[in-house]
Amino acid sequence: MNKILSLIACLTTFALGQTNGAETYLIQDSKAKAEIVLSAKPARAAEFGAQELQTYLEKISGARIKIVT
Repeated sequence: MNKILSLIACLTTFALGQTNGAETYLIQDSKAKAEIVLSAKPARAAEFGAQELQTYLEKISGARIKIVT
């Protein structure tokens, strides 16, 4: 479980670091500004990771980010 949370934190940090200085928010004012995107036939681990990310972001912010394909 700790490995999954560490991976999620690293991926989120990496993704947000690629904005070239522009401010980008996943959630702003308790509203989702992003989606979690999975392939049409994701691996079970990818589905689990997406659900975990969705759950923890909702616990932190109160906003529920959609999981889409």
